[in-house]
Amino acid sequence: MPQLSPFQQIHENKAAAMTERDGWLMPLHYGDPLDEYRRCRENLAVFDSSYSYRIRVGGPDAQKLLGPLVSCDVTRIFPSRQRYALFCNEQGGIIEDCLIQNQGSGYLLIGNPANHQRILNYLQARQPSLNAKITDETFTTAMVTLRGPYALPLLKEKLPFDLETIQPGDVLAENYFFMRFVISLDESLSPSIILPAKMASMAWDMLEKYGKIYNAGVAGLETRNSLRIEAGQPGFGSELNETIDPWTAGLQHTVDIDGDFIGASALRRLAEGNHTPKIAGFLLDAHPECRLNLPAPIFMADLEAGRLTSSCFSPSLQKPIALGYLNSHLPPNPALYLKTATANIPLTLTPIPFLSR
Repeated sequence: MPQLSPFQQIHENKAAAMTERDGWLMPLHYGDPLDEYRRCRENLAVFDSSYSYRIRVGGPDAQKLLGPLVSCDVTRIFPSRQRYALFCNEQGGIIEDCLIQNQGSGYLLIGNPANHQRILNYLQARQPSLNAKITDETFTTAMVTLRGPYALPLLKEKLPFDLETIQPGDVLAENYFFMRFVISLDESLSPSIILPAKMASMAWDMLEKYGKIYNAGVAGLETRNSLRIEAGQPGFGSELNETIDPWTAGLQHTVDIDGDFIGASALRRLAEGNHTPKIAGFLLDAHPECRLNLPAPIFMADLEAGRLTSSCFSPSLQKPIALGYLNSHLPPNPALYLKTATANIPLTLTPIPFLSR
């Protein structure tokens, strides 16, 4: 049986089209994905993010536990800040991408549900030799993410916390009615809230009630994926896996090149070789509702030139778009295409992100 979100009853009440995602039953959409997307761009939309794992690492040796495992310098994640980080294997391949929050009392890792148990086991394997405490808070908390130009104004106006000076990358941990709430802001100015699971329904109702003046609505995984691809963000299981290194994925900014973590030696060799990122964006000359079987090879003159990994229809661009990887040393302006059972689909190489926000 898939794991149910603390917001499951709300999704059912809204007649959401549900889908299983990495062991969780989550809303794909609520009947009109295009309307959900428009709310994200023009108004305000609320996403259930509870399927993302939340693992707390605390105690005197928390930094010693995390430091050798992640690509960033944990000592430079200052209190009330968060950073995007990678777990790598010895060859520099990416086994997980996650957020690490320094909440003052410890670190909170927020990552992909597909890697939940693996990362938990990974941390616990190092724990016995260190004075650190690992707590899996995934099932005792809930998480929502707000998208849209009115997301932050709503929280500033209605939450009983001081959010006037919050900046991208900030993390605020506050107590309210003897319960802990964590508000964070990502680089796209999208706030997330982590709260006790038993408060989930009340919090969702409050967001909907106060969001009415901003024409707020709900949104599901289909819209979340469209926003990710438009932003040119590689996703685990699509663009990221153990065979892909941070340089290939365009994530070299997440690597402390002088660090001493698993995979650091291999990544230093890549950096010394002037490795060029090969992740790329594409416009597809195809029907807006085309469905592709991905990953799929990209061709140039009947020779494989790379592979397509994610695609969606972009309502803002009114075109199908995609992310993928290209082989090195292709000529300028290559004539690329995708083969399907009925026709070849021309691909136009396009800078990413497709949209800045």
